[in-house]
Amino acid sequence: MSVVKLGGMVFPGSAPSGWWFSELTDWLSVPDAKGSWSERSNAHGAFGAGFGWRGRVSPSFRVHFAGADGAEALQALTVLRGLAGHESVPMAVDLGDGERTRLVRVESVDVPDTHGRSVVSAVVYCTAADPLMYGATVSGSTGVPTPGVGIADPIVDPISEGAPGNLGQVTVANDGTAETSVRVTVAGGLDGVEVTCLQSGRVLRLGRLIPKGSSVVFDSRTGRVALDGQSDVTGFLTVDEWSQVPPGLSYTFQFTPIGAVVGSPSMTVELDPAYF
Repeated sequence: MSVVKLGGMVFPGSAPSGWWFSELTDWLSVPDAKGSWSERSNAHGAFGAGFGWRGRVSPSFRVHFAGADGAEALQALTVLRGLAGHESVPMAVDLGDGERTRLVRVESVDVPDTHGRSVVSAVVYCTAADPLMYGATVSGSTGVPTPGVGIADPIVDPISEGAPGNLGQVTVANDGTAETSVRVTVAGGLDGVEVTCLQSGRVLRLGRLIPKGSSVVFDSRTGRVALDGQSDVTGFLTVDEWSQVPPGLSYTFQFTPIGAVVGSPSMTVELDPAYF
């Protein structure tokens, strides 16, 4: 069944009572490309307009509520209108091919007079500054790189075959149709850290102590680094080559501690597959 979720409210495609939705508009649309074409004055065609960066998208949908009486219906509409009081809310839609999410602002809620009826309707108009839709987060984690252990010498019975080491690598896949950003979380304690994308060769190097019990987040969407979700430590980057993962590809990230290691540091890599 199709489902729309907006700011914590759930609207299934049909329901005997409570909320449901109909007439979802412009959710699947791709907005116009930015830039303009320059026509060739003395030849067929036009000059290329470059990459097709896209503008915002404005989805809307009609919702309905069936309550026990007019008072319950009015209360439900009050909750719905309350979504307009937020700067932005997540809007997630599942039409049967998996849930896709955008961050939207509720522009308006068009509510006709209810006349005391227990069944009411409204139209919700939204705007997403980012036209891309995002799927479920893909993530992976690793500890610091460690060497393996070979067969003991001299060989004794029973034979120990040793143990593999840890490469300190995480691979994540973007199964979407558009390029997407990456978030890398490194937990201390470390004197510093270097994160390398093996496919692109791009490097992020943070020359700052990450205390045990603290963590830093590298966000390629914003180009910023935050310590414990509060302090901006972007200025401590000595190399800032940010990576984006193209559609349909998998990228591997190498975790390399700098200096002393305390405790059990780790690296987690996350991305949200992006779709037009």
